[in-house]
Amino acid sequence: MRSTIQQHFEALFLIDSHGDLLYINATVEPKKCPAPLVYYGIAADEVIFAVRADVPTRDRLRLQDIAKNDASPKGCRALLTAARTVLEEHFVVGTDYSGPTFEFPEDLGAESDCVVVDASNCAVLSGGFDDIIPEIRAVQPCVASLVGGRAAAVCQTVRQTPHAVEAGVLTLEAFRRQGHGCRAVRAWAACVRDEGCKPLYSTWWENEASRGLAASLQMRQYSVDAHVSQAI
Repeated sequence: MRSTIQQHFEALFLIDSHGDLLYINATVEPKKCPAPLVYYGIAADEVIFAVRADVPTRDRLRLQDIAKNDASPKGCRALLTAARTVLEEHFVVGTDYSGPTFEFPEDLGAESDCVVVDASNCAVLSGGFDDIIPEIRAVQPCVASLVGGRAAAVCQTVRQTPHAVEAGVLTLEAFRRQGHGCRAVRAWAACVRDEGCKPLYSTWWENEASRGLAASLQMRQYSVDAHVSQAI
């Protein structure tokens, strides 16, 4: 049985037959979303390491050694700095990223103030989330918390496999800090479970609002993501 961190990794990326990273597993046009140069998924008892297919063999070995020496769920700065140093020998390196990953509690609680949004009622997204409407079939399940018949916050599927689904949540500025994001995410997670899949949530350390949402829903952190991307 795959661990939660393995299911998360499989939802994040498309890989080749050798296990190398190809693309980010976006729900819409993944081939326009290049994978990072290196990825580390770090849990207390497991580390997942993967590189993009064009990273030279010598660099792969050095990056793997970094995982053995510097990977810690308590902090990734030393790991990312060391990885950047290796990659800068052959690539123009862009951003690096790290952040916590979460799974939902068994008891999600009831949420009645949200609607599942599909092609039949996606007009509720207009005026704030219009860019989701053309993609509505690809981001299912998609759930909105409504105010006056319009979406104040939306939680949609942003990565998925047949077994695990990752959440993406957006709240209009005028409705932040009012619980709309929490309601949408909770209802989305219930929909994912109803479909027989595992709902997952992740963010980055600097996003205090997103980490606060995870705490409000009593999510459990199971790992940390860290990766370095090529400059665009």
